[in-house]
Amino acid sequence: MSTVDKNTHYTIVGTGLTGLSCVSFFQRQGSSDFRLCDSRENPPAAQKIQEQYPDVETTFGNLDALTYAKGDVIIVSPGIALTESFIEIAVAQGAVISSDIELFLNVNTKPVIAITGSNGKSTVTTLVGEILSSAGLKVAVAGNIGLPVLDQVASVIDFDIFVLELSSFQLERLNHLNAKAVCILNVTEDHMDRYKSFDDYVKAKQVIFNGAENIAVNRDETLSAPVDVMTAAEKIISFGLTGVHDSGLSLKIKDNQQAICCGDVSLINTAEMKLKGQHNINNVMAAMTLCYQAGLSWAQMTSAVLNFSGLSHRCEFAGEIDDVTYINDSKATNVGAAVAAINGFSAEPGKLILIAGGLDKMSDFRPLAASVEAHVDKVILLGQDAGKIAAVLPDNKVVMVSDLEEAIKEASFLAAPQGLVLFSPACASFDMFKSFEHRGDVFKATVLQLQSRNSGGCND
Repeated sequence: MSTVDKNTHYTIVGTGLTGLSCVSFFQRQGSSDFRLCDSRENPPAAQKIQEQYPDVETTFGNLDALTYAKGDVIIVSPGIALTESFIEIAVAQGAVISSDIELFLNVNTKPVIAITGSNGKSTVTTLVGEILSSAGLKVAVAGNIGLPVLDQVASVIDFDIFVLELSSFQLERLNHLNAKAVCILNVTEDHMDRYKSFDDYVKAKQVIFNGAENIAVNRDETLSAPVDVMTAAEKIISFGLTGVHDSGLSLKIKDNQQAICCGDVSLINTAEMKLKGQHNINNVMAAMTLCYQAGLSWAQMTSAVLNFSGLSHRCEFAGEIDDVTYINDSKATNVGAAVAAINGFSAEPGKLILIAGGLDKMSDFRPLAASVEAHVDKVILLGQDAGKIAAVLPDNKVVMVSDLEEAIKEASFLAAPQGLVLFSPACASFDMFKSFEHRGDVFKATVLQLQSRNSGGCND
């Protein structure tokens, strides 16, 4: 590992996990020329910061009055918009925007695999880590998932490779990533409350391609490829549910069974996978392609893929009651994620009942309406912006409820044997819950209670 430039003055903005990981990083590097700031007068971590870092300069509250010299670096946590007035003032004074990811890239000497996308990136990032680990590599999985990447750098483990999940907020703070292999899984409308336009959101995602040695491209998503595909052609291997025109992965019927294939060679029988849904097959192909580009053979991946059961709150099996399956997809906080889940389970037998709603993120719900029309029998809506979703759906498909418990009860009445109840909100959770995890936990607990009552168990 190399070291940071100790002649540069740094301002860390944000006192969450990312900000505090930057403080620890600078202290390990022996640098004291930095300050820690937060626009809140009393950030939750204020007392911890004063106790743990008594010598660090801090500023809490109005940050507009802070001054900067030309070339000073502002490390902005991803949860803070770059349009905040204090950041724009700093840039006008000559400061440069940066991030914890950029700090990591400046000192890292190991290969990096990077994944972004509106949906599925946590699943793919985790699976890439599992595949690489099963091949005997020491893997650090970080970024927008798990520990901040700078905390992973501090580990006593000498990692062989880093696998990073990166959000648009993290990417927009970078110029080059220079990764071993990268992928944009998909791009659908999300975070429109943070971007002036969808094009700006797409441009932020596309930063991942800058300096990439290899690129995995999803053939089923038009915005998964670099803008200049011809220039990058020799770096690209594609994957997708549709036909294949190169050496990449595709979905085919082999010996009367659906299989992930490379050319005509069957690699994995999808029926044997624990991960379910067509969208998850695409996620598996993305992970396999990235690992192949990192140097693994297809044969080295089979066991890890077959044993991977997915992540909590992402099309997670929540229970089965009266021959009806309940799926917790609380992580679907945008329309694209909900559409992917609906389409992914559309081939299942029986009725498909959707539970959705919550806090809108300036979304266009018309794509959801198209999937509902094609695949969903009834939509049960709840939450602050349920009415916005209802407005684009046929009246005869919609049932409005007041809370999640009522939604699950209603779904149990509407569902038929061999059917599926899919909780895929297409909205953020903060109108009724602390987080999407809290929302998903409530869903699972309520399904469990219903299961207990229907089986005659006690529920004291």
